[in-house]
Amino acid sequence: MARKCVYCGRDVNDDRSMEICDICGEKVLGRKMFGAIKTQTDEARDKGDLCSTNMAPDFLSEKLKI
Repeated sequence: MARKCVYCGRDVNDDRSMEICDICGEKVLGRKMFGAIKTQTDEARDKGDLCSTNMAPDFLSEKLKI
């Protein structure tokens, strides 16, 4: 399933952790900042530290050790 950019509706790569295309990301955040955010969120996703806010509360409490 193709994901869409939240700003413009363009297709976004499925392996990306954010739903923002490169063009909009650079316009909104600037090239260096957007690159840093992409890198950090992709690394967090790969480590399992990036989770959706609609996840089950028990998963979040287990992950956060609450």
